[in-house]
Amino acid sequence: MGNALILEPKAISSITPSNTASGYSGSNMALDLMGLVWKSDTGSATRNVIFDLGADTAVDTIVLVGLNGALQAWNWSIDLATSAQGAFTGSFFAGSSRTLLAGTNSPTSGLGKALWLASSETSPPATSRYVRVNFSNLGTAAVEVSRAIIGSAIQPGINFAYGAGFGVRSMGNVDFSNTGVPLVRNGARLRGLAISFDAATEAEVQTSIQPMLERLGNDNTICIVTDPDANADRQNRIYFGFLTGDLGTIWARLGGFQAKFNLVALD
Repeated sequence: MGNALILEPKAISSITPSNTASGYSGSNMALDLMGLVWKSDTGSATRNVIFDLGADTAVDTIVLVGLNGALQAWNWSIDLATSAQGAFTGSFFAGSSRTLLAGTNSPTSGLGKALWLASSETSPPATSRYVRVNFSNLGTAAVEVSRAIIGSAIQPGINFAYGAGFGVRSMGNVDFSNTGVPLVRNGARLRGLAISFDAATEAEVQTSIQPMLERLGNDNTICIVTDPDANADRQNRIYFGFLTGDLGTIWARLGGFQAKFNLVALD
């Protein structure tokens, strides 16, 4: 089991797909609205997306959520280029091809998820401006993606403590009429996550975790991967959504901090 990853999405300046089905803009992949998606056309020889981060920045983790219709046979690869190299007009880093879906067990929603880690590549660059996601082995199918999360993950040296909570927030409810008839209002079921890093170091909190919480607040999204190691259930270990409750860290003891994360997932 690998220590959890905490990923703050980097801002994306522009998104340029190689092709797009009518009505499914590539810019939707930078929005935190799961109902708005990018979709490629079908049958094209090349299907890729170039993300421009605006400047060279650390990129070691990429997550795609909302992969509607994705199959286990589909593959992807990641290319990276700096500002100086340009948007793949000169030399660049070309990643290896791998299975698109992060695990073989599908989420209850049926919407797949992909996870790329720089640690799985050979000598990837420390910083990049342009990220190209290449899809392959699709046959004539279209690719559909709801959100792309690109950034540099925080991975605490000591993993979260036991007592992690995995819940569901139901957006529907049931009431009863005065004659006892159930009045059902159906709604979405959103996954919930509650984890606590009880042995975070002073350096981890002061240089990474606390500044990230101050930037995000409760109105910006975050991605948490509870276990990034390869596993059949890894798709279900990826959570993307909003933090809830009070945000902050606790100086629990000399040199030791506690950092709690409560998240309601959108994916």
